[in-house]
Amino acid sequence: MIKYVDLFKYVSAMQAPLSDYAFSEGPNDEVLYHDGENSVNREEMKTLGTDEEVDNAVIDALAHILNTKGKKHSIYFSTMTYLIVCTDMGKSVNTTKEVRHEKFAERLNYEMTNSGITNIKKYREFFFPVPAFKHFYLLCINIYNGTIDLIDNRKLPMNVKESTKYEDNPQKMLEALAYFMRTKDYTGSDIARVLSFKTNLIKMKWRSNLDHKNCGVYVMKHMETYTTEPLVEWNCDLKANNVDQIRKLRVQYCSEIILSRTKKEGYRVKMAARRRMEEN
Repeated sequence: MIKYVDLFKYVSAMQAPLSDYAFSEGPNDEVLYHDGENSVNREEMKTLGTDEEVDNAVIDALAHILNTKGKKHSIYFSTMTYLIVCTDMGKSVNTTKEVRHEKFAERLNYEMTNSGITNIKKYREFFFPVPAFKHFYLLCINIYNGTIDLIDNRKLPMNVKESTKYEDNPQKMLEALAYFMRTKDYTGSDIARVLSFKTNLIKMKWRSNLDHKNCGVYVMKHMETYTTEPLVEWNCDLKANNVDQIRKLRVQYCSEIILSRTKKEGYRVKMAARRRMEEN
């Protein structure tokens, strides 16, 4: 069992054995989730079974699952989109902005196709999980309010400005999305409005600078719950520095990813987890 087995009593009868199986000492390369594009093997899934930061692959899987749930006005993309636009990972340092935008648009089209999404114009909240250096936060380009919402579980350090921490990366993501919108026949006025958006740092009561290991879990919870849709309240029950609450979410997200209706390996893993439970 994982080291916080006592928390299993707060989750369902199926969540506990599934998570126990995923976090066990089986082959690290065993695929526990695959949706046609994203995959999560045991080594990656086990990052949910520790008090360490989660792997990008886990967050990307949840983004796809949220898309398949069909939220009316929200669309979710992978961590790869930020890496394409704002980093030099896997590319030449001299890659131009134009090339980044083209690759960004290709990536969005690919992820939308994998999620069965054809009409981009109906969406009002575009979510991009950001894998910053030793940290994750969530960026939401918010058509409702005309803002780039920065949803970060950490507060700004004392005497550090917002522009210093986040640099010009929110603006880069905005410009990349505007480029993508041009390829989808948005009007010039729509694109001009999007390009006028300014950053908006969301100040949640559970923000804390004491937690340096669970940023990815916070991002997953924020992705799942955040909304500014008119007449809809953002319902998020997180509390600052509540270790048990975050560990419970780790177990829940593990089982949810495995059991998601897009999960081709779900039945096999479910049966393997049942056999492990019976043997123990």
